[in-house]
Amino acid sequence: MDKSNVIEITLNELRSAYLEKAKALHPDLNPNDLEAAAKFARLHEQYQKQVELMTKPFHYQVQINITLQESITGCDRVFVSSNKKHRVMLHIPNDVLHHQTVVFRNFESGRNKNVVIYAKIIIRLPKNYYFSDKNLILVENVPFWKMFFGGKHNILAPNGKYAEISIPKRTKSGKIFCLKNAGLWNPKNKSRDSLYIELTTTII
Repeated sequence: MDKSNVIEITLNELRSAYLEKAKALHPDLNPNDLEAAAKFARLHEQYQKQVELMTKPFHYQVQINITLQESITGCDRVFVSSNKKHRVMLHIPNDVLHHQTVVFRNFESGRNKNVVIYAKIIIRLPKNYYFSDKNLILVENVPFWKMFFGGKHNILAPNGKYAEISIPKRTKSGKIFCLKNAGLWNPKNKSRDSLYIELTTTII
């Protein structure tokens, strides 16, 4: 398409053109025209359709990939439509869930005003994390001597803070511990779920 031949008409310009034509076609000003009322009605109908078309929201469905920490702290992403017509900043809220759809609307004035974006959130887990029945599991590698003799061990939780667990003596590889209120946000309970820690060890 040759953009030099494209003319963009604003709502104000459309309204001005409509009012000008409406005055000329108004039945009261054309008493001798038997079709004046019908012409005026068609003009009004066309105007209403054009206004509806110009104000109709643009709907986009996108997938946004974020890290585990970003899902807890929140983050920003820039959305650009495929035709480059719309460019908006999306603020991903904190404690967003995996596969949750976040709806963005009511952007700033201008051409982004009528944009509605349905963003499906995908949380990209680090290699040492996985989901099991919606529970978040952290696979933590612990030195063999600590598994055998027991002791304290620091865990780096998803929120970037450290937590401490006590490992009993002669703990076997694959043992799972529960760290309360250290997992992902649970909107139903309005609290954080537990973080489950699966201990593994490597004998050198």
